Amino acid sequence: MESFSALLFPTSYLKRGMARRLAMVFSSVICLTPTEDQELSPCAGQFTGMPEVRCITPIPLGDKDLERFKRFLKDMEEWASQVGVGTDLSAQTLISALQMGKAESMQELIGTIKGEKEDDVLLTARLFLQLALEFDRKEDELGAELEEVSRKTDMLAALVGVQSDIAISGDQVQYIRPLDRAKERMKAWAILAGRYTDEDLGCWPVGESVSVKDLVDEAYGALEDKAQPEELLNLSLDIKGHDSVSLSENTRLGDLWNSLLRMILKTAPAASIEDVRHIASELQGTWETTVGRVSNGPVLNLTLYRGRALEEIIQKAAGLRRPFEPRGLWPTGLEAAFFLL
Repeated sequence: MESFSALLFPTSYLKRGMARRLAMVFSSVICLTPTEDQELSPCAGQFTGMPEVRCITPIPLGDKDLERFKRFLKDMEEWASQVGVGTDLSAQTLISALQMGKAESMQELIGTIKGEKEDDVLLTARLFLQLALEFDRKEDELGAELEEVSRKTDMLAALVGVQSDIAISGDQVQYIRPLDRAKERMKAWAILAGRYTDEDLGCWPVGESVSVKDLVDEAYGALEDKAQPEELLNLSLDIKGHDSVSLSENTRLGDLWNSLLRMILKTAPAASIEDVRHIASELQGTWETTVGRVSNGPVLNLTLYRGRALEEIIQKAAGLRRPFEPRGLWPTGLEAAFFLL
């Protein structure tokens, strides 16, 4: 079976529950990270036994700018804490407070936030993505701590002979929670991804949650005179009882998967849209026989955007002024994307 990599978007942190589910269909997952710094990276020492996770930074900052970036992050966190952002004050209050400051770094940051220069736009995107990455990481770590508390409570309850009221499990999530600030994340991610010009990765983009899919679907409709995209697959990724199921270990599933993806990439000879639909239907049926039907668990959705390249759709969804032209992240002209819902 061919190996296919997933490119997570528009997030830079792969959560544990998502990693286990994506391992059923992809050999590796690639995350675009705001900086090359290992301390700020989401990939260091994570996901033992999970798919390979690679972190790639388009246009690394370099030592000098990396230190400046880390200083900005530290200043932002300190100022946010001082003025109460996250309690009853908005981000606008933070900016107003910064404008009253006299420190040079404050004025630099204000200029960056308001600036329209190319370097300023990219730096602002990096800052937003890094803050979002830290939020996702902390949320994921908290979930792991709550699961451990639940496990220990259940054990003690069993010893005492009582019923525990705590029931938390990351593997029993019924769906992928809609991503917060999806529009802002999409714009920042696209600004960074558009600067990628290195090795040809040939990934398959995987959007996180229904809020991201809604953005992409709406952008496609706006470009195609309200046309609706076509959903080809909805594969159940409820891993309870199916930890060992993977495309690489099931020949029939693997062959169908390879055939479908090659057809979408138009590398299969003389593949029509009817051929694509037929193979997708056969794969859906074989998957349901092996893993089960979609019920209330997470699903991997594959949507076809006929007539529009994904680059153009993401540019529209992100509200970018300049063309979005990532070189090598996924096959040029790809008219499809996966979503974990």
